[in-house]
Amino acid sequence: MNWEMVGAIGELVGAAAARLNWEMVGAIGELVGAAAVVLTLVYLARQVGQASEEAQRNRFGNLNDEISRVADSWGRDSELSDIVFRGLHDPLSLNPHEAFRFNSSAFRMFKAWESVFQYSREGGVHQWGADGFHTTMTDLLGLPGMQKYWADRRHWFSPIFVEEVERLLPTATPVMAESYRRDEQPTPPLAEAPPD
Repeated sequence: MNWEMVGAIGELVGAAAARLNWEMVGAIGELVGAAAVVLTLVYLARQVGQASEEAQRNRFGNLNDEISRVADSWGRDSELSDIVFRGLHDPLSLNPHEAFRFNSSAFRMFKAWESVFQYSREGGVHQWGADGFHTTMTDLLGLPGMQKYWADRRHWFSPIFVEEVERLLPTATPVMAESYRRDEQPTPPLAEAPPD
């Protein structure tokens, strides 16, 4: 037997085994790296989703704050409250200064509505919040003052929002707002339930 040849074959097998071991180590490393990339992407997607939800809450919260400030100003300031009430029901009864104050308030409400409308189309606010504000504004849109404001200033708003408001105008009714009419009798108290 040729021991030199056996030695040469042994060296070749050893070198091949060493190369195979490093290839296996490299393949395992690539597999671990790929798994790490996938886990990182899953984590980042979750973080982006949470950030998006937080941004949605903040956006709606800011809009809700703006709407609350307008409504609060209507209720807190008796002079403005009177102007808004008269402006909603009979806008031609307002003098120029009062009309300016009414129109400023109406502008803030319509701009907030436009923002809620746009954000809800983009998925930027929860639908329940958009629906609630939409109902309130549709109710107010049924009043003569809001209709006049809209007719005079709709060109200040985006075309898609104008299209939406124009679609709603024919069926807008002041259900909630009519309950504040001064000439109506107060609602009688509820009758007490009979004892069991």
